[in-house]
Amino acid sequence: MLIPVEMQRTLPMTLHGGATSTTTEVWAMLSACCAGDVARVQDLMKQRPELATCQYNYTPPLHFAVREGHLELVRMLVDRRAYDPGYKSYPFGDTLPAIARDRGFDEIAAVLESALARGLAHKWVDTGEIDYEQDDEQL
Repeated sequence: MLIPVEMQRTLPMTLHGGATSTTTEVWAMLSACCAGDVARVQDLMKQRPELATCQYNYTPPLHFAVREGHLELVRMLVDRRAYDPGYKSYPFGDTLPAIARDRGFDEIAAVLESALARGLAHKWVDTGEIDYEQDDEQL
């Protein structure tokens, strides 16, 4: 994945529930989920558990794990309550089970649906915010 300009510099970033991280940590989490790097995801979540639900451009780590067919990562993130059943991809509005099925990842879709039945799904309201370290005159 190409790293967006605003994620290239290490800037403070507020995550769900007021937890803090950095843009580079969030990008590392998203990239590791896209690549299927289970060990890297585990390391990142060990240091900062809130990264399981971080987002950039309305897109959480679980989206990349589902889209790329990384079943083990999907299970790991679902177990961390990172599945928001109300999430829809930006800008197309696809649900995660729909993304999984469109790509032939029926087992992943089943894991997501099972999360609802097991009470592991969680509605995330806020998406986080990057602090660009600008004062009022720069805004």
